[in-house]
Amino acid sequence: MRPKEGERQIGLGESQISQKTPVETLQRWVGERWRSEGRKRVAHDIVGNVRELRIVSEPELSTVLQSIRHFSQFNQGTKFVGENAIAVNSARTIGGLGATANWPMHAPQMVYLSIKCLIDMAGSGSELETLKSKMREGAIDYIDEHLPSPDLYFDILDFLSQPRHGTGKINMQGVVRDLVFLLGAGNIEGAHNKILRR
Repeated sequence: MRPKEGERQIGLGESQISQKTPVETLQRWVGERWRSEGRKRVAHDIVGNVRELRIVSEPELSTVLQSIRHFSQFNQGTKFVGENAIAVNSARTIGGLGATANWPMHAPQMVYLSIKCLIDMAGSGSELETLKSKMREGAIDYIDEHLPSPDLYFDILDFLSQPRHGTGKINMQGVVRDLVFLLGAGNIEGAHNKILRR
């Protein structure tokens, strides 16, 4: 039997995912063009999802976060670290996808994207590669337990989470909407076929 909403548990200890930013708030932040408050909150939710999964220990999570860096050319070359770097670099992409797909920040799809975000942004080195591998295994376990057709869902979520800019972003908006519609209708195979044709 599946756990109740907001108390989704995975087969990794006593991990639980608590309720986080709802869809309505994500949609409001999209309409406000993602002010600082919204980006920071989504970044906090992303880190919170990974923390609650307990796939890495708190010191290990701290190591991953300290390795995440983002240099912003729009803030006089400011260097952002950890959760702040996620807020500047990835929060709009992930939060915007949740707003479009009607997935709150604690939905299984968003939990997977939270893990992927940290893996993609983390630095390199033997210790970090070990931690990223551990997080990938946790992501697989989570998706296997919480989403249908997990192999297809992995590909779809990876496709949806790719950052897009300029005309590429404009051209992909309709594709993303189509994928979200197909997923909402339970047509996971149809959504997967659509990304294969891209």
